[in-house]
Order: sequence, then C-alpha cells, then structure tokens
Amino acid sequence: MSKLLTRLYAILVVVRILCAFWGTGYIHPDEYFQNGEVTAGDVLGLKALKTWEWDRVSPCRSVIPPFMTTGLAFAVTKILDFALRPRILFLAERSMFLSLSFILDFTTTGLVPNPHSRMYALLLISSSHVVNAFQVRPFSNSLEAVFLSIALMLLRHLLESQRQGYLPLLAIIFVLGAFIRLTFLASAFPIALQALSWTFRHAQRSLSSRCRLILPSLGTALLTALALILCDTLYFHGDPVNPVLTPLNFLLYNLSSKVAAEHGAHPRWLHVAVNLPMIVGPGLMYYAASAVVKDWRAKSSPEDGKVKDNVSLSLNRIMVYVIMITLVVLSVPQHQEPRFLIPLLLPFVVLVVNSGEIYKTGRIFWILWVLTNVILTVLFGFLHQAGVVSSLFHVHEYISNDLLFPGHTEVVYWRTYMPPRHLLGIPEHNVDIRSVSVTDLAGASPDGLLEIIHSITLSTDTRTPLCTKVYLVAPFWATDSVQLDAHSFHLETRIWPHLDMDHIRESVNLGLRDGLALGVYSLQKNCHRMENGRS
Repeated sequence: MSKLLTRLYAILVVVRILCAFWGTGYIHPDEYFQNGEVTAGDVLGLKALKTWEWDRVSPCRSVIPPFMTTGLAFAVTKILDFALRPRILFLAERSMFLSLSFILDFTTTGLVPNPHSRMYALLLISSSHVVNAFQVRPFSNSLEAVFLSIALMLLRHLLESQRQGYLPLLAIIFVLGAFIRLTFLASAFPIALQALSWTFRHAQRSLSSRCRLILPSLGTALLTALALILCDTLYFHGDPVNPVLTPLNFLLYNLSSKVAAEHGAHPRWLHVAVNLPMIVGPGLMYYAASAVVKDWRAKSSPEDGKVKDNVSLSLNRIMVYVIMITLVVLSVPQHQEPRFLIPLLLPFVVLVVNSGEIYKTGRIFWILWVLTNVILTVLFGFLHQAGVVSSLFHVHEYISNDLLFPGHTEVVYWRTYMPPRHLLGIPEHNVDIRSVSVTDLAGASPDGLLEIIHSITLSTDTRTPLCTKVYLVAPFWATDSVQLDAHSFHLETRIWPHLDMDHIRESVNLGLRDGLALGVYSLQKNCHRMENGRS
C-alpha cells in the first residue's frame, strides 16, 4: 500500500510540473501585477506597468516579496545571459513558485509524524487544484501560504524540541509574512500565542528569566521590520527621510469604504459558504468538522485525564484556531475572492490526517475529491483567460520583426484580462522612443474599439509616415460583431483554448472551436512604402 501511495505522489509531482510550465491559464491580474510586472522592469529593463498598489506616494505593497521571488528568478536569467524572450521569463517566474510550492510538501512531512498518514497528507496536498493551479503562480497568497506552513512547522519543532532557538526564526517569519500580506497576521496569531505561552511556561518566575527568552525574539522582529521598512523607503522615496510603512498603507486602504465599490462588494458569508468549499472541498470540510467534534468530546469526557495532550493534539487545536480566526478576519471586508483562502489548505489537511479522520473517508470522498480538483485544475490552470499569455508570446515575435524597420507598432488588447507588459519582452527604450505602444481597452464597446484604432492610425501617420502596424488581440466572440475584415484587419494567429467566464453565453453561441478562441489580428497602414524601400 505504501509503495502505491508513493508512486501516486510521484505521478502528482510530474503533474504539478506540467501544470506550472504548460498551464497558461490566467486566474487574476494580481498574479502578474503584484509580482513579475514589478521586478521585470527594474531587473531586466523591460516595459512594465506598475498599478495603483505601487504608487510612490502611498504604496500598499512591499517590494521585498517580489524581489525575493520573481526578482531573484529574473536576476538569474540575466546572469546566465538568456535571451529575454517571453517564454523564458514565463518559465523563470513559474520555476520559482513551483520550487516554493514544494515547501508545502516539506512542511507537511514535518507536521504529520506518522509515516503512513504522511503519505495521505502529501496526496491531498499534491492533488489539490490549489497547489497545481494557484501555488505555482506568482500570487502573494501563494507566498503567504508558504510562510504560514513554515510558521506551523517551526512551532511543532519548538514544542517537540523545547529549544528556544526557534523563537527568533518565528519572529522573522511573522514580520516577513506581514509584509507579504497583512492578513498573514490573522492566520499566524494562534501560532504566536502558542509560542508566547511556551515562553512563559519555560521561563522562571523572575522577570530577568522571562526577558532573556522574550527579548531576543522581539529584537529580531524589530530589526527585521526596520530592515524591510528601510528597503521600501529607499525604493519608493530614494532616501530614508520619510519612512514608508506598506503594511499600514495596505490596512488604511482596505478600511476605506471605497474599496468594495472599486473592487466588488460581496456578502460576508461568501468565504464560508462558497469560497472555502471551492478551495478545500466539502469533503475535507466535513472531516475537519468531525475532527473538531472528536477533540471536543475527548476534552469533555470523564476520562479526559487519560487523554495525553501531546504535541499533535496541541497542533490540531492550533489548526482549528488558525482556520477560524482567518475566516473571521477575512470575512469582515466585503471584497472576498477564493484565492484569499488558499493558505488554509494545509491546516485543513493536517487537521484531518493527524486526527485520524482520513481513515474514515470512503470511495465517495475520493471520487468527489479527484473529480473536483481535476475540473478546477483544468479550468483555472489551462482554460480561464489562457490565450492572453500565449498571445503575448506570438505578438513578441511580430514586434521583434517590426523593430528591424522604421515605423510604429501598436498592440491593442480588447475584452481580455490586463496583458502583463513584461511578457511582451519589450525593452523600455523602445517604448520611450514610441516605436512600440500597448493599449488595454478592457471592456470597451465595439464602436469604442474602432474609434481608438482610427485615432491610432491617424496619430501615428504624422509621427512615423513610413509604416504603422496595429496588432489587435481579442476573443472571437467579441470580434464576431465587429467584422474586422471589413476594416482591413488580417487574422495572424488563432489561439485555443481561451475561456472567458463572464461571457460563456457568447462563447457557446459560436461553438467550441471559435467560442474558445482568441485571435491576434494585424492592421498595416502605409507599409507599402517600407516594402518598396527594402527592394
């Protein structure tokens, strides 16, 4: 049995690698604009778009998490002198987060002491769509999940070894996690309380003894926070005069009543009723609840004295507190997305496995688990807005050829997610001299699209009379009503699949082939002059 479980885990590792490198699904703009879009410009000199979160006056994100992940990956790419092709950049950032995802596996082995149970935990982790679709992408939530798992593992080592050397390490993780996402502090709060409780239990009653245990951790946390604040301040302001507190700016922004209106208001029960079942699955939720009831009955039993409150039991209760406090805190803001809850996968898995509830699962649980996670992995990893990233690879090749000749190239995206500019692989200087421009029309009307295209061709004629090239990237369901061929557009590439969850009806009306297709169209104006100049 153990050999079978080991082989299944090895297969799932291969599946994760395939999902990371070939899954071009685009889940949310934050996966690029909170990380790779920031570092690619600074490290590689590529054209990038920094969103409102990186406003230099009041930035809401720390630069440390992006630079220690995709920034490091891009730096290695630069040192190795790889060609700055979009596919290379894509693989570099996916490689980094693929590597980080295996930290979840490693911490799982430390949190589940029973070898046989451990394999079940690894199978649950590695077969989840959270790992195969979210953890391999550069989300801040993915990094938050990794840091939470490290904090839980350090806490277990602290409780087992009774060595205070783990306290400063926990302090560093707490501070770094807060600079990744401030919500990390909610998940880490029960861990911090347990560590503090351990400290007071093992310190002598004298004040000096307690100080010797507490002060090194507090000092480490303070120094780590000061170092991160200094880095952010120098990055955004260029000098240390006016400190930048990105976690505070993040908190103040999310406390604003305008946030829900700008990003979407959701009912406060959405996390518990919809998002949590989507992330961890109803089956895992059921057995986690069963584990809680089992623990409560054990504590309430007249034979409670016979129950040994060992490290595993303590950790199980910590997992429950982590889950409950995280859900409560994240349910307060009205903007709620499923990815906010992905750090909770590991606590659920460890709770169910360590409590022994995993052995009560039957065929129905595993069938539903496999079907649900396969569907969600395919949906988020390979279908959802999947053509956007692939189109960037194609448009890069066209632009590279266009830059060999004088003229102007305009890239227009319509009715898609925001295109991450760094995956076009356009050097910043080519944008500065206006040889290449990128326009994101988002959900503009068909008339608005044609008006923009007309204004682009008119404005560029005077500036670069030799040649004006426009590349339009849009789904077939959107261009079906525009009749682009009547406006001199030519279809360069058909990219399949590309699923827009907000326009399923329009996609169904076109059929499977065209309804799930994204087109790259080209429009050339005055290019006959350039062609005559070549001959």
